[in-house]
Amino acid sequence: MFKEEYAYQNHEDRLYRRLTQPSRDNVMEAIKTIRQEGVVRAGDVLRWQLSIPLMDHFLLKKKYPDLDSSDPKVKTNAWNRFIASEESRPYRVR
Repeated sequence: MFKEEYAYQNHEDRLYRRLTQPSRDNVMEAIKTIRQEGVVRAGDVLRWQLSIPLMDHFLLKKKYPDLDSSDPKVKTNAWNRFIASEESRPYRVR
């Protein structure tokens, strides 16, 4: 699911690790297809809003810690704010 890449920087004498998600492009392409084909309609009961690749999800929770809050109200409010923001646009299925 994840690919690890390592890079040693001689001038810093440090080893850096970078995680990537090779399947991310597949997820983003599937979101585009879902949107184009109208798979999710406005009246759907489940109200599917977003499809976020796992690596992006981790990064979003790091950037917005309330998305991972243990308080359900805080977490719900944070997700609602994120869904309403422009930053969620690439992940929207409708």
